[in-house]
Amino acid sequence: MPYPLFPPIVLLTDHQGLERPINNDVRARLDTLDPALEAFQTWRLGINFLAKQCQRPEFSPRHYKIVCPVLETMMHWSWSIRHKPFLEWQETDAREFMRFVMRLPISWISKTGGTRYLLKTKTEFAVKPINNKWRPIVRKQLADISASTSTSTPGTGSDFALGTVQHLTMFLRSGREFFNYLYALRTTTPMNPFDALKSRDFEVRQVKTRTIFTPAQLTDLMSTATSLAQSDNQWESWLLVAAMAIYSDVPLRALGSSSALRLTFSSFKADEADDQKTGSSQTSPGWFESSHYPRLRYPLAPPFAAYFRRYAKFRHSQNSDVSPQSLLLPLMDGTGGYSGHTLVDLFCRFTTSILTRLQQSPLAGSAPWRSCDHLQPGASVTFLELRKSARAAGWVPSAVSIDEPHLDESVWPDLGICKNLPAGQWLHRHGGGPSL
Repeated sequence: MPYPLFPPIVLLTDHQGLERPINNDVRARLDTLDPALEAFQTWRLGINFLAKQCQRPEFSPRHYKIVCPVLETMMHWSWSIRHKPFLEWQETDAREFMRFVMRLPISWISKTGGTRYLLKTKTEFAVKPINNKWRPIVRKQLADISASTSTSTPGTGSDFALGTVQHLTMFLRSGREFFNYLYALRTTTPMNPFDALKSRDFEVRQVKTRTIFTPAQLTDLMSTATSLAQSDNQWESWLLVAAMAIYSDVPLRALGSSSALRLTFSSFKADEADDQKTGSSQTSPGWFESSHYPRLRYPLAPPFAAYFRRYAKFRHSQNSDVSPQSLLLPLMDGTGGYSGHTLVDLFCRFTTSILTRLQQSPLAGSAPWRSCDHLQPGASVTFLELRKSARAAGWVPSAVSIDEPHLDESVWPDLGICKNLPAGQWLHRHGGGPSL
């Protein structure tokens, strides 16, 4: 079973120059391998390669998290399946490895990811045990396979998830770069085992591309969504979510709540500078900030304000005690917010209802929709499809990095209710603006 070999990026420099890993668990597991496999020497070369990569200006912590599992997969395959020292690879080894990695056994794949090591962050790294549930490759959408076949032999096809072209490219590129590095050190043969491999040599899984809606279709979707919420207020919250998808770069995850992080109205902040420029007496939400992403601020496109005001009036009509600390998207019983998975499921239901109504309306016969595959019974639209379509239309303002998270909730709490401004007075003063 594969296990992590390399440390978090913040501890990488502590490992440079060492003969063996700092982590006791990793060191003990490598000690059990046949010395002829030269596992510790290979591990040390991997550390040095990662350190060299980190010196590149474009190499980020995200790149580190991508390259580490690739190297770990290569090394574990070489030791446990090929039973061959990594530094002795030839073209046939690299080709067999790529065939293996393009149809990985489920025991090498995780659907959700996971931490590499257990125990709290402040625990000394040396004594942190390896997380046995960790896997080198994360694939959120696995092939439809049976858990009972996870130990079958390669080549059967039924128990292996085929990789995508991105998966293929990632391994080919990282393999070439690592062996180029080893050749520069004169630790391997002159021929890079990955040089002769071509992408066309390997079968890849075809990924269904997301639908891109035209601006006209997006407009029809939102007008239909508004009509749907007008006739049934259970959809008011999801109309706001749809507006967030189209008029902001806010991730869907940021709209969820957990026991630790609660999404409240105070995530919306007023763009007071713009109001002063225009001379408007009406405060509008200009930004969204999330505890999930404390170093980012998300601008809201101007059309979003009308959807926000509509939702503000709806929530105030349901509960006049709405405050800056009120949940933005509460459960039906008001006891908490929605988790990420529930958000996805309920938003899917909402878009299915939108498409059903649109299919029954005169819009279905208009030019933008005549040949659209989405106008089928039971079809839905994902949050990401709306976001990608809106971005293609130029409607999505990009997120902005900030040095420090904004903590003053009184600047734009909830509905714009300042500390000394009751909700009713705010609605009288600001609620008269255009809403849907």
